[in-house]
Amino acid sequence: MRLEVVDAVSQAGVRHNEDIWGATAQAAWIFDGATGIWPHNRFGGPSEAAWLVAQGDAALRRRLEADGTATPVREMLAQMAEETLEAARLACELDGVAPHELPSASVAMVRAVAGGLELSNLGDCAVVCRLDRGPARRYGSSGVAKLDARLHRAIGEHLDRGLSLAEAQAEARGLILRHRALMNCPRGYWIYDLSGRGALHAQVRTVRARAGELVLLVTDGFYRLVDTYGRYDWPGLLDAAAAHGVARLCQELRDIEAGDPECRAYRRNKPRDDATAVLLRLT
Repeated sequence: MRLEVVDAVSQAGVRHNEDIWGATAQAAWIFDGATGIWPHNRFGGPSEAAWLVAQGDAALRRRLEADGTATPVREMLAQMAEETLEAARLACELDGVAPHELPSASVAMVRAVAGGLELSNLGDCAVVCRLDRGPARRYGSSGVAKLDARLHRAIGEHLDRGLSLAEAQAEARGLILRHRALMNCPRGYWIYDLSGRGALHAQVRTVRARAGELVLLVTDGFYRLVDTYGRYDWPGLLDAAAAHGVARLCQELRDIEAGDPECRAYRRNKPRDDATAVLLRLT
């Protein structure tokens, strides 16, 4: 079995796109980076998060092209983190820096395996496909969703007090830092980072699938169309991607955001986020 890329889009929310996607004949993946909380970018590239996802993308591709589906996902993620940590140490001094102060990334992947698909997720990206040959559903969850909901409520409360979005974001800075300190903790959320601690907590599932099945990989900035703006449910998002293409959906996303630049109609911590979607077909 093989995976064919049907359509893809990856668009920056503001200046730098900290999402990245890639594919081989048997696999496809997405990364969604989150910049660290250092005051300066010490790793090079457009941002710390852009550097991290570029490193992760290259390391993942090397392993998939060499081993295909032979290496278990959790083991592969741990190896990638170790390799990327060494590259980071060559770029700057890391002694005394807490892991949660460094960049991190959500990652989701699908691999074609005998009889079906292997789905994996670490963080808040999503894989949309038919699970157990039923209706299309989302695979992948993250503890960060609860923290984001709390942050968005706080932003909304500040906006309701008459603050501007910039003022509301400044007021919420302390909450953001407290949430970041919960990275790769049992009471927080698991994610890909230089420590590799989240790798063992990656969600992995194999599902039966036949040739012709469609799979959609999406970052949280793209699936705002589902969980924030309510334009689609998960089956509807997959159907719309198949019918109209992901670029058209991305434009719909940006049109909504352009009409709500202060995040008052739809409460969120930033008007636009990086948005990536990859539509795949099993052949």
